[in-house]
Amino acid sequence: MISEVSGQLTRVLDLAACRFEQGVAGLGQPARLRHDGELEWGRSEWDVDRRGLPDDVEIELVVANHGRLIGRYMMRASSTSHPTRSQRLVAVTLADQVGSALG
Repeated sequence: MISEVSGQLTRVLDLAACRFEQGVAGLGQPARLRHDGELEWGRSEWDVDRRGLPDDVEIELVVANHGRLIGRYMMRASSTSHPTRSQRLVAVTLADQVGSALG
């Protein structure tokens, strides 16, 4: 299931790469795709609708189950990655499904 969702995330978000890391989050201060579909990088929001996903930093999508950390998907955007808010919310839903299955 983990690798299947990795492939789905790659297609939905137009990613160059995507991998799962179990049991960690926040290491290396990556950009983070939040559960509201917005992207946080540093201490500010990145305007994905206007700028697309940043392709020079890894993007973290946390996988949890009832507040308990399961792991994270680490994603690298392609230079053309410009997902809509709906696509980003699909990605969040996929991560939530993995959290439910693994929790």
